[in-house]
Amino acid sequence: MASGSLSEDLAGRIAVDDWARDNCIDYTNPAFAVGSTDRDHESHTIRAKLLWQPQEIPGFQGKLTFLHGMTNRPNWEAVTEPYEDLESATASNPSWRLRTNTTILDLSHDFGNGWTLFNQLQYSDIRIKRSTEPVNSGTVVLDQDVTSNETRATFGTPEDRISGVTGLFVSHTDSDELLDYRGTTPYDDRKDSLGLFAEATWRLADRRSLTGGLRYQRDDITRRGVSSFTPNLLDDDESFDAWLPKLALAHDLDRSSRIGVMVSKGYNPGGVTLNLTSGEYVPFDAETSWNSEISAASGCSTTGWN
Repeated sequence: MASGSLSEDLAGRIAVDDWARDNCIDYTNPAFAVGSTDRDHESHTIRAKLLWQPQEIPGFQGKLTFLHGMTNRPNWEAVTEPYEDLESATASNPSWRLRTNTTILDLSHDFGNGWTLFNQLQYSDIRIKRSTEPVNSGTVVLDQDVTSNETRATFGTPEDRISGVTGLFVSHTDSDELLDYRGTTPYDDRKDSLGLFAEATWRLADRRSLTGGLRYQRDDITRRGVSSFTPNLLDDDESFDAWLPKLALAHDLDRSSRIGVMVSKGYNPGGVTLNLTSGEYVPFDAETSWNSEISAASGCSTTGWN
């Protein structure tokens, strides 16, 4: 890692993290499929950041981040008896390779009156490949582009009687998927998401606070393609939405210990998938869940009371 000032207003940092090891299993089956699968482990990450804090604009900050990551993993590392020999008699072992390039632009402005405005624009280019040998026994290729933007406005501080956040999140995802299993199955997927949210914390007393939040989430999902399992063309276009509330109560036992309870609602949109056994398209509904939590934390500084 290297970092430092590039000018009075600009600073930079670059970090590189590499890790790799050989697969610890010996594959002894004479019919083992070597082919295109890579059973060794490796992980490579490069992060580069630029931080801009112009002196002529007090309270403003801009940060540009680029992340490149690549990982490779076998589907498993499993041995057959006798286990201490670290040998496997399996005939094949698929592997996964993931490559992602992500660019993030963060902008924020502290107006000095308790209000701060944030905006994060993010773009990711993702490629995932599951390699099998032979290729038509389950090779998968996924190319995905994800663009998102989140705008947030915060008000107040932890010391204020009332503080909170409100914001808007939008995202667009394009996915090209290819499954090579008993024939070729390609899909073209689209997903557009919208989230409107607000949350406020009310300090009931010096050591006690109540937090309430609400999010409206909408997802428009399109999936088109054709499968070797069925002659029917898939052309699915659906929309899902949900209201997601949250309520939390926290109590500070002292300056470094806090206990609390929280209830919130979670959600996942529905869609349609392919049943690899029956060869039929299977629609599924949106999922919702109510989550209840009891928490205790110690060692962190709590502020806002004497």
